[in-house]
Amino acid sequence: KYEVGATVLPASGCPQARWFRRGGLILTDGETVTSACKGNRVYKVLPIGGMRPLLVEERHIKKHRGVK
Repeated sequence: KYEVGATVLPASGCPQARWFRRGGLILTDGETVTSACKGNRVYKVLPIGGMRPLLVEERHIKKHRGVK
């Protein structure tokens, strides 16, 4: 669903939301699946201004739409 290099924001209910409130950059996709539900693909996300990437499930992120 998300390409490598895309910018994303945390969706509501995201457990890691406090770590990347301003958004993040998709580094890799297709990490190991940890739960059996819809939207469970895991992405490695580098928070904007952060140094350590986070593993976030697809259901906990949304596209960054940008400023109009």
